[in-house]
Amino acid sequence: MGSTQAQIAAGVQSLTSAELEAFLLAARSPIQISRTLTHLEARALNTVPQDIVPAQGAGLVAQPLWWAMEYANGGTGYGAQIQVSLRYQGIAVDLGTTKLVSNVANRQQRLYQPVDNVSLTNNALAGNLPIQARAVADVANGSGFVLITVCFCVLPELP
Repeated sequence: MGSTQAQIAAGVQSLTSAELEAFLLAARSPIQISRTLTHLEARALNTVPQDIVPAQGAGLVAQPLWWAMEYANGGTGYGAQIQVSLRYQGIAVDLGTTKLVSNVANRQQRLYQPVDNVSLTNNALAGNLPIQARAVADVANGSGFVLITVCFCVLPELP
């Protein structure tokens, strides 16, 4: 065994079972999760942010890669655009922002948003926090649903 292999082997042997489990979780393929918001939930996203990705457990964090939103208006256009963003609960760092079409009855729209401020999210990473959808302001009326999909990896919390 060469010195590099020996160092690697020694390093792996010195990991605790919890550290090894966290490392193996980080090597998983990306996970995709979706949540459908009712028109009442979508209209109140500023007042009541909605969890899209649940907290991953102690010592783990969900690192988003991209997110998408599908909007199907139900016949009554929203009173204003709903500007939606994703954030870790309690951390004022947007992971991406996009807008919903307003005042257009029976309209469908699909929007895709890469999470492009990765360095910002890395600085703000905190383990065991859900990722929430929130809006700049609540709107008074509108119908239909909003489907939000997030693709993420589970990583060990930064030291």
